[in-house]
Amino acid sequence: MLYLNHRPVLPLNNDQITAAFETVCSHMDGGGAEIAWGKLKELLVAEGESISPSDLETFLTALLGGNADGLHADTLFDPRSFADEVLGFEN
Repeated sequence: MLYLNHRPVLPLNNDQITAAFETVCSHMDGGGAEIAWGKLKELLVAEGESISPSDLETFLTALLGGNADGLHADTLFDPRSFADEVLGFEN
């Protein structure tokens, strides 16, 4: 298996994460600023450049370690909580 660790020249920032959340949430019922983990997971595996469920689990394990199982379908994320809790960004 080949693993490529690609990092963009300019790192991802909070404004980009916020813009992505606004885009996703604007297409959902209610259009709020939060999204439930179950819905986000559903979108990741089904829409756009989709991710297979097994790949998503692999990525989550890499990001969260043993805490990947702690994500419940009804857990709500806004851009800041997603960046902190899932991506591991610090403010």
